[in-house]
Amino acid sequence: MTPERIARHAGHSTGSTWGQPLAFYYFVTPVYLLSDFAFGLNLRVSFLAAAPGLRIFYYLVCFTCGLMSLGRYRRYLPLAGLVECTLNILLLVLSVMIPVVTLPSRFMAQEDAGLPFSIPFFVNFVVSGIFFIYAFYTNPILRRSPWLRRY
Repeated sequence: MTPERIARHAGHSTGSTWGQPLAFYYFVTPVYLLSDFAFGLNLRVSFLAAAPGLRIFYYLVCFTCGLMSLGRYRRYLPLAGLVECTLNILLLVLSVMIPVVTLPSRFMAQEDAGLPFSIPFFVNFVVSGIFFIYAFYTNPILRRSPWLRRY
């Protein structure tokens, strides 16, 4: 399916207001990057805290998605937002599931398991989760789908 057909099926036009909050979210990526590396406030990608190279790559991809909304690639923004939100929801779930699943094995090995989560982690989880679920369900591609209309 071509992006034009996806955009037409979703009712997306260049005058759609859906892409504006998402484009803003992508454009403030340098602010998140600055707060992450300069001040140590990892508010956006806490699940990649141990991999700074992957964090920079993630920030670069998000800023590129914001640049897409400026030019003729604006029609790809709903598709890029849908893919990015889906991946982020998956990574958020995994960031909670993996420490919980590995906790019993660390306990049985008599390792110091410590607390698997912190308050900033939960704040990031809740704020990011709310945004990504909202962006997922308000995406024009899914909003017009017959199997999601009842939600």
